[in-house]
Amino acid sequence: MGITPDAPASDDSLCRRCARTGPTCCQRTQVYVTGGDIARIAAATGLIDFHETVPPADPSGGGTLHLDAAWAGTFSEAGSTVLAHAGNGDCVVLVPDGCRLPLAVRPLVCRLYPFDYNEDCIKGVFAPLCPAPERDAPALLLAELAMNRSAAEAWRRRLYDELREEAGKR
Repeated sequence: MGITPDAPASDDSLCRRCARTGPTCCQRTQVYVTGGDIARIAAATGLIDFHETVPPADPSGGGTLHLDAAWAGTFSEAGSTVLAHAGNGDCVVLVPDGCRLPLAVRPLVCRLYPFDYNEDCIKGVFAPLCPAPERDAPALLLAELAMNRSAAEAWRRRLYDELREEAGKR
């Protein structure tokens, strides 16, 4: 597929520990991808079949984690563009050690996970679906993911810029 993980995971990496708890965010959610995400992934990997358009379960956007105006444009009657899933339900870029996309290429919503956020700010470290709070302190989780709040804030701003840009094209 032409993509490799940023670094090999240890036998007890966060991704492996999370996967042992049950379905992960890469298995139980639809990951929205912006046009920018699609362009970045395609340029880095040469892939074209990693995303699909799916009809929203609730076209009003109800039931989503981010219920602000910028997200409203992602839920249309035509559907939403998301990372495709393999036959077993896994995201097409998920491997046993985690995501095989380098961090700089991953969809913005994946880069932001497990931060909880909205259009205005980063609200907290743990998103509602993240199982990590049961085991890990926020500082440990962020250290293991090599994440920090300032990088997350930059990704949040970029995500909302791309959401607004796409809404303007509709």
